[in-house]
Amino acid sequence: MVGAKTKYIAELGGFVPIVDDHHQTSVDSIFVCGDAVGIEEA
Repeated sequence: MVGAKTKYIAELGGFVPIVDDHHQTSVDSIFVCGDAVGIEEA
């Protein structure tokens, strides 16, 4: 919705945002965490 770059990763269930080491997307000041970046419960 904000125009962040994404990548299709079938193992994670589809498109996920591309993030850096700090979970920031390609859009300045937009961060993602949790299931949206493939991090699931232990």
